[in-house]
Amino acid sequence: ESREDEFVVLACDGIWDVMSNEELCEFVKSRLEVSDDLENVCNWVVDTCLHKGSRDNMSVVLVCFSNAPKVSEEAVKRDSELDKHLESRVEEIMQKSGEEGMPDLAHVMRILSAENIPNLPPGGGLAGKRHVIEAVYSRLNPHKDNDGASDEAEEGGSQGKLVEALRQMRVNHRGNYRQLLEEMLTSYRLAKVEGEESPADPAAAAASSNSDGGNPVAMQERDTEGGPAGLDSRNEDAGTKRSAENI
Repeated sequence: ESREDEFVVLACDGIWDVMSNEELCEFVKSRLEVSDDLENVCNWVVDTCLHKGSRDNMSVVLVCFSNAPKVSEEAVKRDSELDKHLESRVEEIMQKSGEEGMPDLAHVMRILSAENIPNLPPGGGLAGKRHVIEAVYSRLNPHKDNDGASDEAEEGGSQGKLVEALRQMRVNHRGNYRQLLEEMLTSYRLAKVEGEESPADPAAAAASSNSDGGNPVAMQERDTEGGPAGLDSRNEDAGTKRSAENI
């Protein structure tokens, strides 16, 4: 660690496929100025890469040194104003649709990407704020999913419950949710073969797996002996291949 070092990022191909060294450095630096929660910063990195089109396994470890950027009131205010601007624009776009019907999320994103929006996260761009856009879109158009397809499951129906349970399982078990799904499907097939009664509500099985303790995917450690100020990691899949970059 030199006096100029601020942080180190270790990441695998899923991150580097859609972000260069410079872009990732700028993005992490900008996020550290609005949050001192390293887990949040790692989450933002993975989500942004996902929205940028990455389809490979994604793992990221962030180690912050004493010179790492600190939360800035000015940066927090600027980021909050950006969120409000995006929320307002999404509302305007959806209100203008009128009789043509609700636009899908892809249409909203295309309109916003063509605009010169100031203060977007450097290195992340509009993808770095997609979670804000999705939240407003879902609030204004709760009967459609993020891709604009109609929600055919009746409210409270088993299909809708299953979809929601799977979404929650993905959030809570980012590192091993695929393995959990495979185990659930295997158990279901064995039950069918052996003539056992399968669960009446498949969402219940997903929810049960979702509530399983397991190992935490995100990890945070702070060294009080003068070493790295923080360590955090985020896994999108169970892959162990990682690339290292010093920043």
